[in-house]
Amino acid sequence: MTTDWIEEVKSKFFTSCLEEIDIDGAIQIKKNNTPKKLFKYREANDFAINNLRDSSLHCTFASKFNDPYDSTMLFDPYFGKSYTSQLAQQLITGTSLTAVEIDFIYRTEDPLKALLEFYFDKFPDPSNPSTEGIQKLAESFRALKEKTSLELISNLNSKMQNMYKICSLSERLDSLLMWGHYGSQHKGFAMEYDFSSLPVEDLMGRCLWPVIYSEHIYDASNLLVHMGSPEKSFNNMVAIIASLHKAKDWEYEREWRIIIPDSPTSPPQNFRAPLKAVYLGSKIEEKDAEKIYKEANLKQLPVFQMKLSQSEFKMLPVPYVP
Repeated sequence: MTTDWIEEVKSKFFTSCLEEIDIDGAIQIKKNNTPKKLFKYREANDFAINNLRDSSLHCTFASKFNDPYDSTMLFDPYFGKSYTSQLAQQLITGTSLTAVEIDFIYRTEDPLKALLEFYFDKFPDPSNPSTEGIQKLAESFRALKEKTSLELISNLNSKMQNMYKICSLSERLDSLLMWGHYGSQHKGFAMEYDFSSLPVEDLMGRCLWPVIYSEHIYDASNLLVHMGSPEKSFNNMVAIIASLHKAKDWEYEREWRIIIPDSPTSPPQNFRAPLKAVYLGSKIEEKDAEKIYKEANLKQLPVFQMKLSQSEFKMLPVPYVP
């Protein structure tokens, strides 16, 4: 399956300025490529059966998921301004470096050390450190910068993981791994949803996005570069964008996820979704199968059961006969 259309979505959505986002264009492209069938694997418990009964999906915080990197990102804590230039503003109050000096500083092997040397040259004092002392001071500043950067990134990621409400779905129904991980070792069931049938203005359809898999943590520096700028508004959808990026280890899941903008103080909740069919796990217990079949039958939903191939590591759904 080609994913060229995802690049089109990114070009309209992953912009550094809020004013440049074409959200309606991105949503229309996404809708044109939304699979007709997306699946949610569940345990055969009362919470899942309530979702079946209500034709709903449970959306919760990313911090509850099994991926510790979920909805995290990297970014430049100095938002496009170099640490050296910011430090220069703090150190040389009321005095500006000349253009020649600035150019020289940035062409040196160690701009931070060069800045400190210029500072102590402009403000001579008997207690000024030696060359070795300046080197140690530069190392201290770098260590402080690293510590501060890590704290800023960690704090923001923690907030993002407890911000929006998310529900994960998959294009795949045939994954032995997902039936094992999310379908209670094949004793659970899966529900099929069709978001492609929803009108373009429907909230659930608008909040459904494909996951993008990568070797690296998403770097959102370019989206935050205008943070605090009086001229341009930064892309405040950066948390949604970060939530769409996952490690390549998860690529086999072919995940789509619903990301609901919601208050961080509101609890996880269920949202109505276009439920179309139910699939029982290959090892589901009879009492659970009967309970799920009864609920699905009341809603006039077709029910299938996964059957194991006798010659391949493969499962196929067949109509369930109670």
